[in-house]
Amino acid sequence: SQLLPLHFTWGCIFLLSMPFRVSCLVMKLQKIQLWIDTIMFLVISVLFMFLEITPLQIMWGIVLIALIQNIALALTICLSLRGRCAAGVSP
Repeated sequence: SQLLPLHFTWGCIFLLSMPFRVSCLVMKLQKIQLWIDTIMFLVISVLFMFLEITPLQIMWGIVLIALIQNIALALTICLSLRGRCAAGVSP
């Protein structure tokens, strides 16, 4: 019963991340996306170094990290679109 909200939240974050990832591909922002993914992987690795955290807390931490990752991707796309529109370049 404790895992149901966790899996539901993770599934929603996963489904919401697809448009951002496709947008990064279309707008040729793969290098920035790779940096964001690498930083998040390192943050997840650091999360496992804390011994006093329970496995359920680690799972919620990973969900929170995935949410932050999607926010970072969305901000990257918005800033890129803003820069392109200000320069007069069509997205």
